[in-house]
Amino acid sequence: GPNHVSHLRNGEVRTYDLDPATLGFRGANIAELLGGDPPANAAILRGVLSGGIQDGKRDIVLLNAAAALLAAERVADLESGIALARTVIDDGAALAKLNDLIAWTSRLAA
Repeated sequence: GPNHVSHLRNGEVRTYDLDPATLGFRGANIAELLGGDPPANAAILRGVLSGGIQDGKRDIVLLNAAAALLAAERVADLESGIALARTVIDDGAALAKLNDLIAWTSRLAA
């Protein structure tokens, strides 16, 4: 459903409602979006990043990644952020980065 967004850019806050459907995302029911305990959530993340999960969970990751890229001024708009996030996930770079982070934190904990 619609999201209420406040976006700070160049010292100016712009507030608006954003319906993910306007960006090409389909609706999802709450059961489709629910996570679980930490191991289940880790499996969901790996599923999204490996391409095994293509449902509303992936849509949420794409939209949130796009918003983060926009906030970091790495993209000009949400559409570009969604395209970049989709590319990074689909080419395996996001999963590779997650695996790098896991390996790094494992070395720190050892």
